[in-house]
Amino acid sequence: MKTVALAGLGLLQALPSTAEYVWPSKYDYLEDLRYLQTGYIRNGFIDGVNPCSFSSAGAGRQTAAEWVRTAYHDMSTHDAATGTGGLDASIMFETERDENVGDAFNGTFGFTNNYYNIRASAADLIALSTVIAVGNCGGPKIPFRVGRIDATEAGPTGVPKPDQDIDTHTQIFAKAGFNTSDMVAMVACGHSLGGVHGKDFPEITLNSSETNFVHFETANHFESFDNAVVTEYLDGSTTNPLAVGTNATTNSDARVFAADNNATMHTLADPATFQSTCASILARMIDTVPATNPALEDTFATAPIAIKPYIDALALVNATHLSLTGRIRVHAAADAYADQTVHLTYVPARDAASNDNSTLNTTIATTRATFQLGTSSGLPSRAQDELFAWHEM
Repeated sequence: MKTVALAGLGLLQALPSTAEYVWPSKYDYLEDLRYLQTGYIRNGFIDGVNPCSFSSAGAGRQTAAEWVRTAYHDMSTHDAATGTGGLDASIMFETERDENVGDAFNGTFGFTNNYYNIRASAADLIALSTVIAVGNCGGPKIPFRVGRIDATEAGPTGVPKPDQDIDTHTQIFAKAGFNTSDMVAMVACGHSLGGVHGKDFPEITLNSSETNFVHFETANHFESFDNAVVTEYLDGSTTNPLAVGTNATTNSDARVFAADNNATMHTLADPATFQSTCASILARMIDTVPATNPALEDTFATAPIAIKPYIDALALVNATHLSLTGRIRVHAAADAYADQTVHLTYVPARDAASNDNSTLNTTIATTRATFQLGTSSGLPSRAQDELFAWHEM
């Protein structure tokens, strides 16, 4: 039987589960939003994009693609030289611009605002939405760093538009700190999901109906994060409206993909390379923030906190008794959590009578939760890596 022990000092100070993490952290809420998707204790952020093809707006929409698009449009006006722009939620003030046409942005905010509070900035929630959308669609694990500061006004203009030439697109990406290969990868990765809406771009789809939605990939590939957008472009079978549309002026994907003579696209034709490249470039995308933003916190960027306490109440009952209620979350492997016990040791900061804190050490037992097997998990594709067992006290 595996035993996990936590020690308390004074009223209760949990020992850090890693060298970096100290409980409580101001980012505990965001860590929960990232990793507690299903099970006994869940926050349900994944519900907005599950399944991958889902949209609460009905036919002709895909929320997962809209979440990624929101993050990209918010970031893309970054100026690396001056440190302005970036992923700072300024897009909330910019939805009337012609470069931000469509309902995707307000639809995204309509969901993420349910989680917005003093512990979660709008910018961090936009970044999280990309991590969850891509991960739930079978894409790679994107590191989730936190600490983005929200803008209080609109930022500069300059999101790339389909009718611009390749030199303009290349310059916009370069201004934001991305080279030509980065540009190709970011567009290809972003267009693994979604498509073009006729209501917003009738000049591209030639159909302005509400439900007209021309996908970047054929068949059902848009329902998963894969590299069909790459392979179909290379083998000539693509129906991507931004690559083979009847209006050559708006075939921006074709121009971007060919910007380095298809070199990056040929590299991305390998599925494993596509996934790893997308993990890297999309992480860079959501981590592009204004220079005034402090360094992002990466304590749980790639892995959850190993042992995390949740203290609901600590009260003095009488001169000799304390009451403690809450739970302990333990990151556990699927084959290990069932045979696990957890207890806390309460250690007073000082025993005034004896000047020795050892005499009042008290072990606090926990009871394994049973509802939903007493477990929670993160992204479905990461179920074995993001499994947690709960112990009540």
